[in-house]
Amino acid sequence: MTTYKGINGFAVQSVATNPSPLDEGQVWYNNATYAFKLAGIQVAAWASGGSLNTGRAGLGGAGTQTTSLVFGGSTGPAYVTATESYNGTSWTTLPGSMNSPRAAVVGAGTQTAALGFNGLTPGNTAVLATTESWNGSTWTNVNSMNTARYGNAGFGIQTAALAATGTSLTGPVAATELWNGTSWTTSPASVNTTRYNVTGAGTQTAGVIFGGQTPPGTIVGNIELWNGTSWTTSPATLNTAANQIVSFGTQTAAVAAGGYSSPGANLAVTNLWNGSTISVSPGSLSTARYNGASGIGTQNAGLYAGGTNGASNLATTEAWTGNTVAIKTITTS
Repeated sequence: MTTYKGINGFAVQSVATNPSPLDEGQVWYNNATYAFKLAGIQVAAWASGGSLNTGRAGLGGAGTQTTSLVFGGSTGPAYVTATESYNGTSWTTLPGSMNSPRAAVVGAGTQTAALGFNGLTPGNTAVLATTESWNGSTWTNVNSMNTARYGNAGFGIQTAALAATGTSLTGPVAATELWNGTSWTTSPASVNTTRYNVTGAGTQTAGVIFGGQTPPGTIVGNIELWNGTSWTTSPATLNTAANQIVSFGTQTAAVAAGGYSSPGANLAVTNLWNGSTISVSPGSLSTARYNGASGIGTQNAGLYAGGTNGASNLATTEAWTGNTVAIKTITTS
């Protein structure tokens, strides 16, 4: 007869506290609760979070799933400067507002030390190169980018951020710029596929960008990797070519969620990136949407805040939990 010891090489342990860390399939007896326990997989999924106080799309984001920040964006008729913080349960509107109302703003950093850059002015009459720095209570204008743009990818921290590709009002921008905490420097390396409405994740020296739109409006699934010096096109692509995705995580462990594959075809799909391949999670967004806040969280604990379904700009928030090992009680019933 097959036994647990025969398969694993050791017997079921009797312990007073549950072991840590856990391995999937691990079994033990907790002699304090008089129960057999199993380390099983908790399947990845999205769950409803607290709603924004100001529903908007094209907003910037920064931080983690439980300590996050959003700012700027469009409510539909207006571009706003409002800043909100999240504690894992609810959003609070902060007294510190951005100096310039803008949509399509990109964010980087944390809840108390963030950077907001690029974007469009109200009426879409001008593209911004201005950069603002957040210290936890106020926004301060700092040195501008070398190339004004919007719809670009951006990620990193307040003192070491990156901006890549995007577009101006007259045409696409291929340039990559690096922020050192004081000023932007244009890198000699440009992306391989110039695009806009693109998203990204990672750090200034190890990043990844997903999807977007190439002139004159072709939606793509291309993925490119940044090593701090140059961009490399991955042989992998998104399962569905998509525009205005939300992403978070690192170069080797990221989520790319939502977006749209063509006008009116909104997506709820969750793409999981492991550094070389894309897989589609069975956990989909409750609301298919695009143009929300990127850069909030990790592959196992992220946030999708705001965005639009095409008909209205949204205040809803969804929290992502990746596959995790969870403790389950073994019963005979």
